[in-house]
Amino acid sequence: MRKRAVREIGTIVGIVVILAAVVFFNGYMRRGSLSDYFEKVRRTTEAAQAGQGVPLLQWELLRKTSGSLRAGPKFDEDLLAIRDAEVNLIGFMVPLQEFRQVK
Repeated sequence: MRKRAVREIGTIVGIVVILAAVVFFNGYMRRGSLSDYFEKVRRTTEAAQAGQGVPLLQWELLRKTSGSLRAGPKFDEDLLAIRDAEVNLIGFMVPLQEFRQVK
């Protein structure tokens, strides 16, 4: 009876280890595909909003913004050209309160 119990416990532990490995591997492989998926969703949403009348602010333009908390932000000239315009932004952005005097 003792050998049988040890064998069954070993089988259960083996199954748990295999399932944990499958779950970990699946999560690891999906990380890259999730970023691709959300990038596709963003592009699709931007394409749908493009004809709505309000121009879209592109992330590539926002990525050109640099600066620090002490010095404040340094905006690209193309971004300053649309300073007071109403624009749509698709996606997520860091809160503006982290920079000084950003509007």
